[in-house]
Amino acid sequence: MSWVLVAMISMVIGGVMGDHKGRLGVGLVLGFLLGIVGLVILAVLEPTEAVKEARAEEMASRVRARLGETSITGAPAETR
Repeated sequence: MSWVLVAMISMVIGGVMGDHKGRLGVGLVLGFLLGIVGLVILAVLEPTEAVKEARAEEMASRVRARLGETSITGAPAETR
């Protein structure tokens, strides 16, 4: 029965790791079937292109906010 508990815990951890890389299903399956080996495989997998683009856009919006720019064109925000 303890192997079932380990498999379930690995599946949850794999799901979380996979979700952060845009591969939730892969994370769940690898975590459940391969356990620790599956988690190592997930650790070296690249994120999907959609996740990379979303992270880049989020980083760009943070930089624009820090610089006081509100538009995508890079125009400075109006001063009050």
